[in-house]
Amino acid sequence: MPIREIASSTGFTSIRQFNHSMKAAFGHPPTGIRRVRTPAASADGRDAVTVYLPYRAPFDWAGLLQFLGERATPGVERVEDGCYSRTVEIDGLIGTIHVCEQADRGRLAMRVRLPRYDGLMKIVQRATRLFDLETDTLQIVRHLARHPALSERMVMRPGLRVPGAWDGFEVAVRAVLGQQLTSVDSPAVAGRLVRKFGQAVDAPVSGLSRLFPRPEILAAADLPGLGISKQAAQGIGVLARMVVAEKVSFDGHHRPECLLTSLRDLSGMSEAGLAYVAMRSLGDPDAIPHADAGIRRTLHEYGCAASPQQLLKSFEEFRPWRAYAAMHLWSNANRL
Repeated sequence: MPIREIASSTGFTSIRQFNHSMKAAFGHPPTGIRRVRTPAASADGRDAVTVYLPYRAPFDWAGLLQFLGERATPGVERVEDGCYSRTVEIDGLIGTIHVCEQADRGRLAMRVRLPRYDGLMKIVQRATRLFDLETDTLQIVRHLARHPALSERMVMRPGLRVPGAWDGFEVAVRAVLGQQLTSVDSPAVAGRLVRKFGQAVDAPVSGLSRLFPRPEILAAADLPGLGISKQAAQGIGVLARMVVAEKVSFDGHHRPECLLTSLRDLSGMSEAGLAYVAMRSLGDPDAIPHADAGIRRTLHEYGCAASPQQLLKSFEEFRPWRAYAAMHLWSNANRL
């Protein structure tokens, strides 16, 4: 890539500022660093940029992949051979990401393919949220390990993270679908939704073929014919129209409590769906899916909860990390 394009892609407003910062940090200007790294790029690498994303150890990449793989939207996401891939759109630029772990270096390697890389830092920010890379898990482990239902799980999987969302609207739509479907049926129905309304993508990664449908498309879409219940179709339509009208936004412009209230009042989203959106789309570390049957069943084994109301009471001692407690109980229920 030209040096000027690298500077622009990484957030610098001038080439002079970029040169000065690089020299201050690494002792050489960008051109000097480039001369040191002499091997030519492979044919596979010339049409992509690889970004390394460090994480705080411990980090449970396998747990993240299983969670995301079980909920992957066909055509949009894929988990295979220890890596995560998906189609992406940033500022009108359409491409893919392919993410694998480099555990020996404490980082993820993310290969980004886009027509150009003006939005590269937005890709990095979204991936950081999706994989929950900035969390201090040791602090959470110390807090949650005091509970008998979690102490053993904390020792076994101290690096378990709460997966975020690549796109908040996408997760919200999946939450609405999940209210009426089983965990097995939901990805299949989401796949039909994507094939019908998602934009086709010429992706180099096998299994990726579509973008997730945009809000303006779903706002006017006829959904019941895809096997989606009338109630869920209405909820998705209302949600999409709210986003198009900017009544709700998942980009941080709306306060989380106001956003959740709007989703409850206008789209009729269930409390379970709202909790899922809060946990993943909004990154709330204290969100709790208190209606989840798997979590309730796991806690019931420890004599702690049998109903959603009792689960809420039991989770009080997990504050402010109830979403992480939920992930550990999910992992136990699903034998992650």
